[in-house]
Amino acid sequence: MSRFAKRFTGFSGTASLMEDLGDALNKNPELLFMGGGNPAKIEVAERCFAKHLQAIAQDEHVFHKLVGEYQPPQGDPAFLNLLAEFLATQYDWPVTAENIAISNGGQSAFFSLFNMLAGDDDNAQHKKILLPMVPDYLGYADTGLNANMFKAYRPKINQLDDTFFKYTIDFDALEVDENIAAVCLSRPTNPSGNIVTDEEIIALKKRCAEYGVPLILDLAYGKPFPDVTFVDHNLLWDENTILIFSLSKLGLPGVRTGIVVADKDTIKRFSRATASLSLAPSNLGPALAKSLIRSGDLLPLMEHTIKPFYESQLQQTLSYLLQGIEGLQLKNSPLKIHKPEGAFFLWLWLQDLPITSQALYERLKEKGLLVLSGHHFFQPLDDPQWVHQHQCLRVNFCQPMDKIKQGIDLLLEETAALYQ
Repeated sequence: MSRFAKRFTGFSGTASLMEDLGDALNKNPELLFMGGGNPAKIEVAERCFAKHLQAIAQDEHVFHKLVGEYQPPQGDPAFLNLLAEFLATQYDWPVTAENIAISNGGQSAFFSLFNMLAGDDDNAQHKKILLPMVPDYLGYADTGLNANMFKAYRPKINQLDDTFFKYTIDFDALEVDENIAAVCLSRPTNPSGNIVTDEEIIALKKRCAEYGVPLILDLAYGKPFPDVTFVDHNLLWDENTILIFSLSKLGLPGVRTGIVVADKDTIKRFSRATASLSLAPSNLGPALAKSLIRSGDLLPLMEHTIKPFYESQLQQTLSYLLQGIEGLQLKNSPLKIHKPEGAFFLWLWLQDLPITSQALYERLKEKGLLVLSGHHFFQPLDDPQWVHQHQCLRVNFCQPMDKIKQGIDLLLEETAALYQ
């Protein structure tokens, strides 16, 4: 096999996650699926999407533009202009259509950006993408053409009370130097639901500016949409910042639409990469988003339907989990919860876990519950002695509450058995 085949056709955390997701949603729907990042089925939102799709299908000209024409590699110009106006209005950013490009999903956007910025340059220098704090999105480490493209740091673990903790960036350890091509993090963080504070973002921007490297913010679950966030924070952009968001977590993962906001030169180069890799981005997501924005439906849908739905799911899932922990009557309960500030997940830390999180994942899977072992999210951290990375689970709370209750009960039952 080629090096490319060896790099991308073997086992990876991303492949494992998506195989589990596909099995749960298509082959074994009886599984209690609390592992992947698939958004919830929100009927009000889906009816809204259907209304707009029907209107598109009934307009002969608009429908032809949707299915019968390639768009430029940067994306539909009308959508780019509309989105630039939307972002300038919402956040007072000095953006134009030249600062925005469309991709076939967020993952493909990261593939292009990471490999544009990092790797071997003409001077035989190997540049890396810096993840200033892991755990973070497992899909990053699987995008590099070179496996040695990423560098990561441990977080500080701040115990907030007997149950909740929060990760913060360890700026004392963090180093940004001439070997770094870009700094990247997700906000809210996938998997922990952590929203890195404005102060931390500003400090990272300062470090990046010193070495002339961009800060990449993955906003898949955050602002501007779907804005599944539960604490106040600001979304900061300048021309040394690259933002990536998508339509997936809004409830449209099937349309595969990613959005990149960056300086004009980066957008130009990114669009040329899109032309080489896939000719053009999809038309469906931009057509649907354009209709949602123009109609005025997008912001009310997020504010009054999508965000309240996930906040309700979170509170009910937390209630089940906290009641269950109390019912276990374990002295100094080993199960800790990262403060949930956004996204679709609870991040659980099982202190002094007598087996690895991967082994616990396998045991739960055999009993019909799919969660996700936390160790995937700590790559590419080169720190085999740090046991914390093998003591965590990510639990999705997008399913109906009766299913979530069954899953939490099973998880706690298995956990209690391990500590007895």
